[in-house]
Amino acid sequence: MSDLSDFSASDFSRESDTSDNEKGSGKKGEKKSLNQKLFGKLKRSTKTDVKVEAVDSDSAPEVKDAKKDGGKPQESKKPAGGDAISKTSKDTKTEQSNAKPAAKESAATRKGRESSSPESATGILSPPDFFFSSIVHDGKVFQARTEHLVVEFNNIIYIWGGSQAGTIYDDLISFDPSSNTFSTIAVSGKRPSARTGASLVARADRGGHGLLTLWGGHDGEKLTNQTWNFDTTTRTWTNVATKSTPSARKGHSMCGSGDALYLFGGMDSVGVTADGYVLKGEKWTKLKGDELPPARCFHTGTIANTSKVNAMFVFGGDLSGSGRPANDLWRYDIKREEWSLISDASGEAPAPRFKHASAFYEERIWISGGQTAGWFSIYAVSDFFAYDVAANYWFKCDVAVKQLGYHANFGSLALVPQTKALYIFGGSDSRGQPTSDVYRLAPVCTTFAVLDLRRELTETSSEIKQMQEEVDKSAVAAGRTIELAAALEKDTIAALSKVADLSLDVDSFQKGIADMIATSSACKENVERVRQRLDSMELKFVTFAQFERKFELIEASITEIFKKLEDKADTSAVRKIASQIHGSDSDDDNSD
Repeated sequence: MSDLSDFSASDFSRESDTSDNEKGSGKKGEKKSLNQKLFGKLKRSTKTDVKVEAVDSDSAPEVKDAKKDGGKPQESKKPAGGDAISKTSKDTKTEQSNAKPAAKESAATRKGRESSSPESATGILSPPDFFFSSIVHDGKVFQARTEHLVVEFNNIIYIWGGSQAGTIYDDLISFDPSSNTFSTIAVSGKRPSARTGASLVARADRGGHGLLTLWGGHDGEKLTNQTWNFDTTTRTWTNVATKSTPSARKGHSMCGSGDALYLFGGMDSVGVTADGYVLKGEKWTKLKGDELPPARCFHTGTIANTSKVNAMFVFGGDLSGSGRPANDLWRYDIKREEWSLISDASGEAPAPRFKHASAFYEERIWISGGQTAGWFSIYAVSDFFAYDVAANYWFKCDVAVKQLGYHANFGSLALVPQTKALYIFGGSDSRGQPTSDVYRLAPVCTTFAVLDLRRELTETSSEIKQMQEEVDKSAVAAGRTIELAAALEKDTIAALSKVADLSLDVDSFQKGIADMIATSSACKENVERVRQRLDSMELKFVTFAQFERKFELIEASITEIFKKLEDKADTSAVRKIASQIHGSDSDDDNSD
């Protein structure tokens, strides 16, 4: 088994011997030995010995339980149909690899192969285990069927169509995982015709409402390429008119990424196809790429959207349309618009198959059931695989066939993110008869991947480094803050000194103001004295004015008298009178 998850008793015994040799080294040696027991040698290369055992062509492979005494799981038998497939399809490398035991690789070859993939697995990976349970229902709503379509949206599973004994269904059923109840959805208005080989994708429209897109298929008479949308809120179907629509076909794959739908392959009126398209809005556009996968139908297309990957993965399918299965894995990079064949994946890849189911969750693509080719007939398989996108590794999950009641075809697969549980609806039993059985697979333990651990350690180291950088930055900022505080303290002391000086200046200023007030009071007194003097002077000026007026009157009287005297008396008499008058004036002055 080309599987890094092969934990055998001998492996643990070897590690136990190592632990015994390290007992004298103290606690450090014991801790190292314990880590080796749990995780093994993290850098040992992948085992490449593959054992293929042929079985009868009409028998289905079974997964054998591990022996209690040995503790090492036995190799699961693979159908001998791989030899027949390799004879009819020499151009498919994957079918030839399943038909022959793989040759042992040299250490250099393994190193070169592993180094060619940037994310190749380099450590111990344990396969996931599931708690398996059967969901009991009355079979009135979800009746026995095959070729039905199953999708999940907002933790509700929707089932459309299917067929049984020549009857093709067109009903739409909802299943609530929280209560394990089925309900028939009453649809109003027009609806798509019943068909098989169609595709159904669940997505959200621009308003956030659930939208189920149905495309293509065969209605029992002809192929179709119609596009139908079902609104989960209004519960109505709408026939969408699209441009550049691909040819009518069935058995194609369709998956969604954001608001785009990606379609690949299928079988049209000519035969199997190898073309791919993307639907954005109402227009189809052909996918680009130089290296295209071989034509096929009834394969699976799954969108894997992680932090590093956004791609469509195409797995398996019928290469001829008449039962020639494949198990090759192709990747279409949505951003680069390039196809690439994944040929260097580690682990045990699934056997060639078609009409299987797939789902994507937590960086893994889950593959269940399907049909493969035997020597003389086509028969169903009942195994369960997971492909780790980041580690580039295949897991074979531990699901016993007996738990399924020997139902060989798992039917359609849906995953509920809320509970991380996988649900399987209907399909065929070991006799090829349709069934209405429903199974729930809940993961018991997660898958240990060294790359995941390494990635987490790298992220933690980056976070620690970032925290250290932030601490260093904080220390630098704290130093700057201390410097600013010291400078602020110095400035504060200087400011206090200036304030003290200013206080002295204020005291001096206040003293000066007091002196000015005293001086002002003295000035006020002086002004008052000046004002009194001015008043006295003004009074004198008034008296002087009165005297001046009197003098003017006297002068006028004298003039008049002189005139009269000139008229009546002679000059001598006048002079006598004038001298008398002057004498009287002198007397007046003396009296004053």
